[in-house]
Amino acid sequence: MIGTALQKVDRPDVLFCASGLSNSMGSDLAARQRERALLQQQIRLHPGKTVVYVSSYSINDAAIALNSDYLQHKWQMENLVKETSRQYLILRTSNVVGRSRQSGNLMNFIYQHICSGKSFDVWTQT
Repeated sequence: MIGTALQKVDRPDVLFCASGLSNSMGSDLAARQRERALLQQQIRLHPGKTVVYVSSYSINDAAIALNSDYLQHKWQMENLVKETSRQYLILRTSNVVGRSRQSGNLMNFIYQHICSGKSFDVWTQT
């Protein structure tokens, strides 16, 4: 969803990196490997561009970060960007709301469960 929106503001001096890996509860190793390879390739192909990498706000939540393959991956990708890019901006976004085919994002999860009448847990404390 973010990557699609960024197409409207594409610039020749900026490399936007929003690969679609957005399910923070996911543990899909192939998806993480795909994002790593794509990020490395694009940074190598565009050495003079400012890299804008879309990460996750949840990296700031130490309790989650210690136990999530997704957040450990996002942390590693942030470090990859820092180590291999001359200029960069890392965006730690929270839940993005809008039309999306990705069932793994929070709003689609809630919407699908409400529409189908399925129950789901709601946390009341952090």
